[in-house]
Amino acid sequence: MPFFVDTLLWMIHRSHILALFKYEVTRLLNGLIFVSGVVVYSRLARQFGALQPSIRVVNGYHD
Repeated sequence: MPFFVDTLLWMIHRSHILALFKYEVTRLLNGLIFVSGVVVYSRLARQFGALQPSIRVVNGYHD
């Protein structure tokens, strides 16, 4: 009986660690995807000159 309980507890503990690990990895991947998407978007926008008009408009409103 104690051996069975130990095994059961170990399995629950292990699955908990795996679930936590999966959650952390998913969060990390989402963060990386988000950051790379922002970087790619800003590079493309700068390349096509999409950022300059918006900056000009903002500066125009401030002036």
